[in-house]
Amino acid sequence: TTALIENPDLVLLDVRETPELEAGYIEGSIHIPIREIPANLDLLPDLDAEIVVVCQGGARAMLAQSALNVLGYDNAKTLKGGFGAWAGEDYPFVTDPLPEPTRGEAPEFNADVFAAIDDYLSNLPEGFDFVRAPGLAAELVETDITLIDVRTQNEWDNVGYIAGASLVPIQDFMSMQSA
Repeated sequence: TTALIENPDLVLLDVRETPELEAGYIEGSIHIPIREIPANLDLLPDLDAEIVVVCQGGARAMLAQSALNVLGYDNAKTLKGGFGAWAGEDYPFVTDPLPEPTRGEAPEFNADVFAAIDDYLSNLPEGFDFVRAPGLAAELVETDITLIDVRTQNEWDNVGYIAGASLVPIQDFMSMQSA
């Protein structure tokens, strides 16, 4: 988090919904709601820029970061814990209306990859396809679902896991997806 304060070249991309900004935002952020990212890539700098994606808790930011990484923004990262963690640590934020961002020119992307990212992000359902613990607990009782835990072996061993889950660390999971 100190890197956000100390690095003036860092691009902060806030992907929360517009009403969520009433709670505040990190000064200097560019606001693009997650579903609108593909249509607004001209608001971001070049593919080499250091981008930190922010949402309320971090989950949507990880979706956005992954989409940006697939498009070629290799230096996109997620603010762990999101804006909630930032504000909870009493780091500075503002509640003034966001200034209008400056548009540039979006980089060229592989048309098929861009179309897939656009389709995915633009059509994220209400709730962003996330399930909370009580909902998951009910699903595990009511249906036969496959639960994949993508944490590390160390987290699995030392923190614990949900009964019936299969451990497939994220690196292995991602390589399975591209195979």
